[in-house]
Amino acid sequence: MSQVSTQLDWIGVPLEESNSGLAVKYNTLLLNYENFAEGEDSRFWDAQRLLDARYIYEEHPHKKNLANGLEVEPHITLLYGLENESDFEPIKKILAECAPIKFEIGRISAFRNEDKPYDVIVVEILSKDLQDLHWKIRNEFAVTNDFPKYKPHMTLGYVQKGSCSEIEGESFWTGAQYSCPMVHFSNTSGEQIPIHLSPIVSEARTKNLKIDGKEIEAVLMAGGSGFKIYSHDGKAILSLGRKHHVFSDSDPQMKTIMAYVNLRYQPASSQEMIKNNFMELISSLKATDESFESLNCLSDIKNKKEKINETQPLKPKKVLGESVGSDVFECFEICLFESNIKKAVGKKS
Repeated sequence: MSQVSTQLDWIGVPLEESNSGLAVKYNTLLLNYENFAEGEDSRFWDAQRLLDARYIYEEHPHKKNLANGLEVEPHITLLYGLENESDFEPIKKILAECAPIKFEIGRISAFRNEDKPYDVIVVEILSKDLQDLHWKIRNEFAVTNDFPKYKPHMTLGYVQKGSCSEIEGESFWTGAQYSCPMVHFSNTSGEQIPIHLSPIVSEARTKNLKIDGKEIEAVLMAGGSGFKIYSHDGKAILSLGRKHHVFSDSDPQMKTIMAYVNLRYQPASSQEMIKNNFMELISSLKATDESFESLNCLSDIKNKKEKINETQPLKPKKVLGESVGSDVFECFEICLFESNIKKAVGKKS
C-alpha cells in the first residue's frame, strides 16, 4: 500500500487496507488502468484529488479495491455478473481474436441512486469497442446483471449523498485516448487471469500449420524478416522458417510476444525495449533450433556409417606406414563426431 498511500495522502486520515482478492459472487471481465496508461500517467489520481476529503464515504460494505471509500486499483469493468467460471475458455477464445480495445476519456460524472446511502463519482468512458464486446459476451453467456444499459466508467470513489456535485462535468482529462492490449478475467476468488488481445488482420489471412503431427488453421497476427506470429485457440505460434513454437498464457515468453504484436498500441517510451526483447527471444529460439539441427545431422551421419559398417566392415588403415585396425579407426571417427557436436552447440549458444 506504500504507493497507494503516497497517492492518497491528501485525504489526511490513516488509510485502511483494501481487501484486494476478496471473494465475490460472480466473475468479472475488466481492463486495468496499469495495462493501458503509461507509467507516468497520473491523471486518474489527479482526478481523484478533486474529491473533497470531508465527504468521502468510508463505510462502504464492499471493501474490494477500496481504501477509505476510494478506488486504489483503477479499472474499467467490461462485464460483471458472469455466472460460470467454466465460461473462461470460450470467452478467452472470443477475446483472443479481438483487437486492442480503444476508448476515450469523458467527463467526471456521478451515479446517484436514491436507494443507496452513498453516491459514486466516476470518470465516463466513451467506446464503441467496449459496447460491442460487452453485449456480444452478455448475449452469449449466462450473466446476472440488473443494469439495462452499459455505462463504461472508472470509479474514483464513494462519497456522501449529494456531495461533490461541484466537480461533475470536470473535463481536464476529457478527450484523452487509450488502447488496452489485454482484458483480465477476475474469478469469484478474486484471482485475475490475463487474456491477451490481438490486432485485427486487415485481410483475415489464415494458414494451415502442422503442430505435433496435427494440422491446424491459424490466423496471421504479425510478421517480419524470417518470422511470423499466428494465433490459434488463444495460443500464440511463433514460426521461424519451418520451426513452430507454441506459447500459452502460462509461458513467460507470451508477454514478450504479445507486447510485440501490439507494439503500435504500446507507450512510445517502451517500444524500443519491446522490440529488443522480442528479437532476443527469436535469437535464442533460432540458436536452439540450429543446435538441434546440427546434432541431428551429425547423429544421422553416424547412424548411416554404422549401418554401412555392418555390411562393409572398415578396412585397416595405414598410419605412418603401420597397419591400424578398424577398431582404432572407428574410435577416431567417434571422437571426431563428439568434437563436432561440441563445436555446433558452442557456436550457437
